[in-house]
Amino acid sequence: MASELWMPGKFTPSLSGTEDFPTDGDKLIRVVDAYYRDKDSPGLLVLDPPQRWLIRHMLERYPADWHDERLAGRLRYTEICVSMGRQNGKSLIGAVLALYGMLMHVPNPEVVGVAATADQVRQVYNRVAWTVANSPKFKGVITPTVSKAIRRNDGRGQYKTLPAKELSIQSSPVSLGIMDEVHLLKQEVWDAIAAGTSNYDEAIVIGITTAGDDNSKLLKTLYDRGEQAITGHDERFGFFVWEAPAGSTIDDDAAIIAANPSVACGRKSVEDRRDKWKARGKTAIDHYLFNQFVASVNGWVDTDDWLRITGEGLSVQEALDNHVVYGIDVSSEYDYVTITANAKVADVVKSRIVFSGATMNRESILEECKRLKALGACTFAFDDVYLKWLRDEMKSRGWEHYALNTQETCEAWSTMLRLVINEGVQVRRKDDTLAAQVFRGKAVWRGDSWRIDRHKSGVETDALFATAMGVYIAETRKPATLQLFV
Repeated sequence: MASELWMPGKFTPSLSGTEDFPTDGDKLIRVVDAYYRDKDSPGLLVLDPPQRWLIRHMLERYPADWHDERLAGRLRYTEICVSMGRQNGKSLIGAVLALYGMLMHVPNPEVVGVAATADQVRQVYNRVAWTVANSPKFKGVITPTVSKAIRRNDGRGQYKTLPAKELSIQSSPVSLGIMDEVHLLKQEVWDAIAAGTSNYDEAIVIGITTAGDDNSKLLKTLYDRGEQAITGHDERFGFFVWEAPAGSTIDDDAAIIAANPSVACGRKSVEDRRDKWKARGKTAIDHYLFNQFVASVNGWVDTDDWLRITGEGLSVQEALDNHVVYGIDVSSEYDYVTITANAKVADVVKSRIVFSGATMNRESILEECKRLKALGACTFAFDDVYLKWLRDEMKSRGWEHYALNTQETCEAWSTMLRLVINEGVQVRRKDDTLAAQVFRGKAVWRGDSWRIDRHKSGVETDALFATAMGVYIAETRKPATLQLFV
């Protein structure tokens, strides 16, 4: 089989060993070329070469003269796993396959979309719904409904989305299951979808994903099955993986190309991919750009990157001349508190510890906040989970504050890391408490986001959190004539 630069590094070859094989993909591609409109593309959609190749292979059929008459002419795959780097058109492939499932696959189809989060499953659904609404040929056959389902106008089939919960999926018939970001799903969810296919002879379960981490047990199982399928042990399991070699670096063009078919075929550039991910840190680069499995617990910052952003930190004069954000955090036993002062000075957020105390209680923390508030206009930032009472106190006093929820805390860490890598932040070199915590903080991934885990770090992290939250608000806060308290 001839090899193109954009082909996956690992895949189950066709039964013929060539690109000449029977497939429903050819018919589906002709329909897409003639009628398919996508919300992200002007005019008719033009599938790129790797997308066409993948669709053809996923929908391969056994030859009519296959030696096993029970399989002759049938769809080859009953289960498929597709894995590639982030932002390579996975949701578009899912949307095209959903239309295939409703219009071209089996009589009375039940197409089901599943993802770990509502946002993920909506991406594919909304894409299909937009296409139906804007493509007259499809609109005459299928119709989106207000109940988040797309139904055939003849009443003989539908596409619907379900939450990634075993109980929600059980007893649902499935002719085509499309599962997004499989690295976030549990084995029980895949098994429930597979069990729902029993009423359809030609049913397929398809998982489209990026690589996962230590906790991605389902995806690891699918990878193991895929490796076996490549060697011929399970010809009905499809496996297609674009990934970079282990040990790849952000400067390696070939590594970026290997994991990203959209780059390999020229639809996107290596430079754009590199620029997008270089400030996200090594774990995110390995995971999303290189499509490699990563550890679920990692160190969060490179030593050299951190040392480059240490210096004098925020000076007294700079604090007087700029709006200060005070980041506040407490130790796990609530016996230490750290407060940092942070301000945007020109294009750099400067930071320093201004208070660190032991055996603190609520009253003493509040008194320290009053002292800082008396110095001038300022904002406070803290973790709403650990300091919910402080939010209530500040709200009652009308003080500007940001009580960060879990997602906002994750955003704070991503912003902090980006600023560290781009030298957009400066911390005080002589802040020993921060120095003692920074390299021992452990990043834990929660789905597609991460944060420092207070318990897995093996050290108190109050100075680290106070710095990250203060820097985040100092970087992102937009002064307004009307104060908003969150």
